[in-house]
Amino acid sequence: MKTILRILFIVFVLAVVLVLTGLFLPKKYTFVATKTIHADRSIVYDQLARFSQWKNWSPWDFPEPQYLTIHQEDRIQGSEMTWNNSSIQNKLIITHAVLNESMAVSFKIGTQAKITGLWFLEPVEKGCRINWTYNITGLSFFERYFALFQKKETYALIETGLTKLKEVSMDLKYSRIDALSYVDLPLMHTVIMLDSVPTNRTEKRIEYMKRYLNRFFERREMSPVGQPFKLIYEPVSDTLEKFAIGYPMEERTWVWRTLEYYEIPASRAVATQYFGDPARISKAHNAIQTYLSDNNLSLSGNAFEVALFDTAVSKDTSLWATMVYYPIGD
Repeated sequence: MKTILRILFIVFVLAVVLVLTGLFLPKKYTFVATKTIHADRSIVYDQLARFSQWKNWSPWDFPEPQYLTIHQEDRIQGSEMTWNNSSIQNKLIITHAVLNESMAVSFKIGTQAKITGLWFLEPVEKGCRINWTYNITGLSFFERYFALFQKKETYALIETGLTKLKEVSMDLKYSRIDALSYVDLPLMHTVIMLDSVPTNRTEKRIEYMKRYLNRFFERREMSPVGQPFKLIYEPVSDTLEKFAIGYPMEERTWVWRTLEYYEIPASRAVATQYFGDPARISKAHNAIQTYLSDNNLSLSGNAFEVALFDTAVSKDTSLWATMVYYPIGD
């Protein structure tokens, strides 16, 4: 009997200690982390302020896109993203937004908004320093213990988020694409040179093909009427690429046997502008191909790329602009 009473007394003391400790635990926790990112503030801010981009860097898992609803994704105060978890609605709301400088969000679970996030972007040499403040407020008695035991994990998650944000922003600095758009292509008369080349020799071969075409124009005393373009064919293999380099001409013309006259019909096209090293341009093609698949659209001709920037002018690949076109007919 004494043993039982002793055990009950110990349990009672532990319960009192637990309750008293809980009463003195903070109702609010604040986590702060900082990271320097060598990319323009506008690139980093765009990842923060567009909820559709959070999948790229957020340390927390979100449902698949079809289960998310995004309202007013225009990087302004009032933008929202909602989803349901069982019967409870979750909502992220941008409560404060200063373009390329700062942003705050509130996270509501049902009707309770206990979590807020605040980001400041400070310009530094070659990029920006981002400060992320993560607040948890209004904790109940048991939630205080949960937050206490999750402190280390929460800090680790925030650090993970900033690291991923840095990686994404650095990648976008060197290669990014604009929003997809529809454009109307005119009929184009072109002269092309077609070849199949090992993928590790593509760039050198392109320069040779451009020089060869330019010699043709010089001897014919002709001038192209636009920028050179790369005509895309299906890959021959993982190590062999088939493509053509060409120039638009004012009218149809005869060509040498090593060249071809090629006509690009007038049509509508899905297009995007890519910035970065040509070696990474596959992300532009992947984006358009995904869009065509999702919208049951098909190609009416060969896709092609048009370089808009002379790479000899600057070594900064973020300035190297290339238009990518996928003709889809009328």
